[in-house]
Order: sequence, then structure tokens, then C-alpha cells
Amino acid sequence: ALFFILFTAVTLTVIKTNTLREQNEIAQRTAKFTSDYLDQLTDTMRRIGLLTAESCDSIAGELNRDAAFSIGVRDFQLVRNGMVFCSSASGNQHIAANSSLHDIDFDKPMSIDLQMGTPAVPNRAVIIVWQRNPGASDDGVIATLELTLSPYMLFAQPGSGYRGFALLVGDTALISSQAGLVPVKNLPRSHFTEVKIDSYPFNIRLYSPSLTRDNVLFTLSGGLLLSLLVCALIYHSLLNRHNVEREILRGLKNKEFFVEYQPVIDARNLKVTGVEALLRWQHPIEGRIPPDVFIGYAENQGLIVELTQHMMSMVAADAHKLQHAFAEKGKLSINISPHHMGKVSFHDDVMNFIEALPENAFQVVFEITERGMIDTEGALREFNWLRRHKIEIAIDDFGTGHSALIYLEKFTLDYL
Repeated sequence: ALFFILFTAVTLTVIKTNTLREQNEIAQRTAKFTSDYLDQLTDTMRRIGLLTAESCDSIAGELNRDAAFSIGVRDFQLVRNGMVFCSSASGNQHIAANSSLHDIDFDKPMSIDLQMGTPAVPNRAVIIVWQRNPGASDDGVIATLELTLSPYMLFAQPGSGYRGFALLVGDTALISSQAGLVPVKNLPRSHFTEVKIDSYPFNIRLYSPSLTRDNVLFTLSGGLLLSLLVCALIYHSLLNRHNVEREILRGLKNKEFFVEYQPVIDARNLKVTGVEALLRWQHPIEGRIPPDVFIGYAENQGLIVELTQHMMSMVAADAHKLQHAFAEKGKLSINISPHHMGKVSFHDDVMNFIEALPENAFQVVFEITERGMIDTEGALREFNWLRRHKIEIAIDDFGTGHSALIYLEKFTLDYL
């Protein structure tokens, strides 16, 4: 679950960042395209504006050529003293420039407006551009542009979630998805990148969500598949880890554990005075498993009690034969884990073991590994209890643990 959450969050963040960067690049390219187009248009209009002193008949051919070679231009109109006197589309005219262009500010050097059609073609959105001649008040050029934003769709990259463009002029917008004009207030207010056209009263909006439905579905699907793979790896790892635990429990059930007895010899007369019971494991496939491997694992996984109980039952059964190997009362040592001493069942396990032994046949010795005796007070309490029940105590692996000399001061021990 954690991997799925992290993968999804990181992947969606990366996709969103890349998408926003791509959207900004598309918007910047579109803004540059529009700016370059308007620069070329205004250069043409500036040149045409020099012809306002001529008669319409003398300049009609040049005006028509300029209109024909200017992309998107429906009509160029020459204005002199506030009157349109020549049109590339209609020829000679004599109408007031502001008669149908109410939103154009003719007092400005340049004014741009979006308008729904003209008297000649009323059903198509057009862009009206007014450019006044330098030094004149009522002379200039009007360009009528039948320019939609549909070609700008070519700038979009496939699969980027691109939705379209909007060209904003004042309170009106021309959008790539339809031919008419819409108020800016009715445009979607989210999922867009907006840039301003330098030196012109234009804004361009690129509508595109930063995360599409396909992005989310793909990320969720990929995250789910990878998470399942991670789960399988974790499960396989945990399965291998718990295989040992299952093998120990299976070994106890199938009686794969047995006891070997190591003789304890009196160095003064070289006589065997006792035995130490050592638990061994003969695995049916792996063979003999070293005790350092399974004892340490059993202690860490909480299985040492089951192993010790199993060993006590086997030693108690063997003790009835072992007692005949000693002329006198022999010592019988078994290893007790400090982890077992802290369990609730410890006292009952010890008493059951003592009662199962032949009466007065052995002196029981518990060998306790010094490395595990961290809880000094608990160990002291258990040692005292063992001594009250006439069980001797030996410290096994003396000197290899935490602080060996401290144990000699605190505990009453029988053997090292």
C-alpha cells in the first residue's frame, strides 16, 4: 500500500510537471506565431497607409495584391478624413469608418476588436485591426481578418490532453472549437495556460488539463501492477524467513530432534561423573543442522520454550537408563535459555522435568548462557528459586557476554 501511494503520487507529480511545461511551450510558440503574423500584417498596413493620398482607381491593383498575399485578410480598407474611400474587396466606397465598427477606437494609433461578421459576410467571426497613419488624425488602414484558431491546433502535441485555444481581446474571445464569439466570462476558468502577445492587446489561452483521465488510469494501473510485484517479493521474502519456523515445528512433530550426551569427566581421576544433554537436529533433507543456527533462531522467534520442553521430555525418558551408568549419583546438565527463564511456564516446566526423573538418581545442573542475562534482577530471582529446589547453576560460555565479572559478584553460581 505504501509503495502504491508513493508510486502514484510521484508519477502523477512528474506527469503534471511535464504537462505544464509542455503546455507553456505550446502557448509560447503560439504567442510567437501570432506576434510574428501581426508584425507582418502591421508592416503591410503601414505601407498601404502611404496610399491614402491617391485615388482608389490608381491603387486598386496594388491594394488587391496586398490583400491576396496576406494570410487571413478578407479586406483592406483605406480611410481618409474618417471616410472609407477604397476597399480591396469592393473598390470605391464612401462611408464613415465608424458606421459599423463601433468598438474600434479610431483615436488610437492602433485598435483591435473581435466582431461577429461584416455586412458582406455576417455569419463569420472576424478580427478588425485599425492602424492610423503616423502624424494623421483620421487617415489610416482597416484590416478585416477572417482568422480562426483552428490551424493553431497543429502546435499541440498528440496525447498531451490538448483541448483548444482561445484568443482574448477585451471582453470577447474567439475560440478554436467554434466559429462564433463568446464573452470572456463564459470561458472555462481552470485548466489553461495564458500568455500575452507582446505589443498587442491580445491574450492567448491554451486549454489543457495538467492530468488527463488516461494519465490517472495508466498511473493507477501501473502502480497496482508494480505494487502486486512488490507484494509478491515481500511475501516470498517473509515466506523464506518463516520457513525455518515451520521446519522447527515440523521437526518437533516428526521427532527429528534428538539428544546427544557429552560426558563430564573429573580431571583428578578421569572418571565420568555426569553427562551434559545436547539437543541435535537431523533434518531429512538438509542433514545435520548446527545447533548455533536453530537455537539462536528459536530464541529470536519465541520457539525456544517448545524446544526445551521437548528436550526435557527426551532426557527424562533416557534418564531411567542413564542412571545405571554411574556408580554414584551423577550430574545431569541441560542447557536453559535465559529467554525461557522469563516465561510464565518456566517453573512448571522445571517441576515437571524434576518429577519425571528417577528419584535421587541425578544432581540436575542447569547451564545458562551468560550472553542472555541482561535482566539481572529477574535472573537473580530465578536463580534463587532454582537453588531452593536443589538445582545447581552453571554459567555457559563464561566471559563472552556483557560483563562477566559482575555476575560473579551478584549471583551464587556452582560452575563456570
